[in-house]
Amino acid sequence: MNTAVFLLAGRGSRLNRYTEIIPKCLVEVSGRPILERMLDILLKIGVRKVILVVGYRYKDIYHFVGGNWKGIDIEYVNNEN
Repeated sequence: MNTAVFLLAGRGSRLNRYTEIIPKCLVEVSGRPILERMLDILLKIGVRKVILVVGYRYKDIYHFVGGNWKGIDIEYVNNEN
């Protein structure tokens, strides 16, 4: 497998206390954002392209990840709904 897709567009209302200011994928667990952990795991298994389907607070996600994560190409799809 060389491409992965993450569905990150939801607000994460069950995590409301945390997601009022950041998207759920950037909520930290043991000091690291969930998305960072997922991308690092994909890097270890050789994935070279990730498609992030974003929506809620997508600019925060783009600012955190950018267009490349340690050699993984990142593509964005914006889900406005």
